[in-house]
Formats: sequence, C-alpha cells, structure tokens
Amino acid sequence: MGLNLDYYWSLNPKQFQKHYDAYNSQVRERVEYDDFINHMLGRYVMIAVHDPENYPEEPFTSLKTKVEEKMTDERMEKIARRNTLLMGGEIV
Repeated sequence: MGLNLDYYWSLNPKQFQKHYDAYNSQVRERVEYDDFINHMLGRYVMIAVHDPENYPEEPFTSLKTKVEEKMTDERMEKIARRNTLLMGGEIV
C-alpha cells in the first residue's frame, strides 16, 4: 500500500481500513484504465486488418472541436449560467 512501516503500525483499524479502501480504489481504476487502453488497441488492430481503407487518421479520443471565431453575448451568458449551476451556484 506504500505506507511507511512506523506509520502503518501506528494506525488504528478504522484508519487502516480507509487506507486499504483508497489503495484498492486506485488499483481498480488502474486496471479499468489498462482494460480501456487494451480495448482501444484491439479496435485499431481490427480496423487495420479487416478494413484498412477506413483506418482513422486521428485517434478515436482526439478532441477535434469547432472553434467559433466570435462568441456572441447570448452564448457567453448561456455558458456562464451553465458553469454557475455546475458549481452549485444559484441564478437569481
């Protein structure tokens, strides 16, 4: 779990359980991430072998977005309202 031995032996069971749960959560996230990456690799190989003409030029996860040249006042207000609500604020 990566704990210092002195610190480990000074923990009470409740504190140890918190460290144990956090470590297991990190391991689970790492395994899920590795599984996702392996699945993406499999998709690339599948396309390359079975349909090479349609192999993507950009990665599946590339963030190509349209950049607007000029933001309108209405759009800016809409984004500000959305951000306020996402952050838990209230619009009066």
